Amino acid sequence: MSGRCTATTVVTSVVFGELTIPCPCPSGKFDVPLSTLDVICKVCTHPLSQHEDADSSTAQGSSSQLQSMSPSSFQLNILIATDKHLVGSADKLETFVNDPNQCLREHTVAALWDRIQQVGVVHVRGTPASGKSTLSKLLERYVRRQKPGLQVLWCSWPIPLPSGLDQSSQHDKILNRIFDMPANTAWDNIQALIIIDEAQASYACVNVWNAFIKAITPSSGPKVVLFSSYGSPSEQPLGNDSPTPTPIYFRSDQRISIRRSSQNPELALLFSRAEFDDVVERVCKHYSQYGQAFHLSLELVDYLWEITNGHPAGVRAVLDELASSEVCIDWLSFPSLFSSSLSNFLI
Repeated sequence: MSGRCTATTVVTSVVFGELTIPCPCPSGKFDVPLSTLDVICKVCTHPLSQHEDADSSTAQGSSSQLQSMSPSSFQLNILIATDKHLVGSADKLETFVNDPNQCLREHTVAALWDRIQQVGVVHVRGTPASGKSTLSKLLERYVRRQKPGLQVLWCSWPIPLPSGLDQSSQHDKILNRIFDMPANTAWDNIQALIIIDEAQASYACVNVWNAFIKAITPSSGPKVVLFSSYGSPSEQPLGNDSPTPTPIYFRSDQRISIRRSSQNPELALLFSRAEFDDVVERVCKHYSQYGQAFHLSLELVDYLWEITNGHPAGVRAVLDELASSEVCIDWLSFPSLFSSSLSNFLI
């Protein structure tokens, strides 16, 4: 047994910037004999080299606290609405969507699907870690269930493009390779929902935008939704320096941003209050699996709503940090040892 873990996790949030979250493991456990400093802790999964030397008094106390707690309760699972380049990868998104701690955002997803059917092409633009990738997978799952006969194609736009292709390649050749479709696929008439994550990487592909996206209408052909980390908030998604021969214009009802607007009162990347409350309930339930129930007072929930503004990554980062903090872990194990001031917030 060792002392406290010194490892930290850095989480990037648009609301809070970089959050350095210390590992809450107060005393590591390792299989013996120890042959290397790289042996993994059975509590927090960090190596022995990142743990302090053991102190007999604190180690014994910490050991008793950990007996009823699962190792997974110490791991910061920031699964909701995080940009895959910051916290995860595309192959983990399906796991995120199916996670019981995941807010499914049913109202937002349903409203987004309705809008896509109405206008043909929708551009969802938001900063990294604002929930685009997760929302794109939630949309994919929702439409597959609601429209089992409709083909749903999802991709994260590749950088670089597949071998043999470049930004000037014909749109059908690029799309065939990315979506692994037959060479004779008629993209202009295909009956499908096409979901493109990291769509900002496609901005330089002139033919994709000029010959394919620009030609889409609500009444025929495919439906397309583009999730982008940057781009012009104006009606010209590619900005004034658009590489296309003529500018591409999106109306206000085709543009979804991080915040709700008068044009899009039901659509935004930020959580609604109902979605925020759902996240809080799920996280509290998750951390209540290992002994003492973890609940937040209504005052604290309101305060977290105010400081995060419903930012998905910010909400989950704050909740996970609160649940994994040393004070909270100690209080959950020995509530009688702490003052009533903390119990005003953690019920």
